[in-house]
Amino acid sequence: MVNGSTDLMHRIFNGPTIIAIMVIAFLMLVVFLVIKALALQRKSQQKEGAPPKGHYFNKGITTYMPLGFLVSIPIGLISHNLIIAVLLGPVAGLLIGILVGKKSESKHKKELRTLTFEEQKLKTLAQRLLSVLILLSIVLYTITYIVL
Repeated sequence: MVNGSTDLMHRIFNGPTIIAIMVIAFLMLVVFLVIKALALQRKSQQKEGAPPKGHYFNKGITTYMPLGFLVSIPIGLISHNLIIAVLLGPVAGLLIGILVGKKSESKHKKELRTLTFEEQKLKTLAQRLLSVLILLSIVLYTITYIVL
């Protein structure tokens, strides 16, 4: 019975499944941080009267990255290769979001303001959290690959 349950665990929690779980956790963290940042920006925008630099760029990324993920899931299910879809969907959405965000940012360049101190702190915190998450994902995947 122990071998049977261990074999089942190996089949369920294989490398691609672990990667998919990490990608989904990463996306959830990104969405959470973006929601917090947008709330802070909205509050600052009401106070200051104009959106800060990077507002439209971030908006493009946060709009298209989840869309890329959502579009890739049915493609992965149809092609029976869900891990490729889960990995490529957010990347494609990110690239499209960067292009759209940069175009919107340049279009509204004259009305943008510099970041406030609180916004700079939040941006730095988000960058550090994402760096730690990426390193943790690499370590977890490496451990999973070696153990399983």
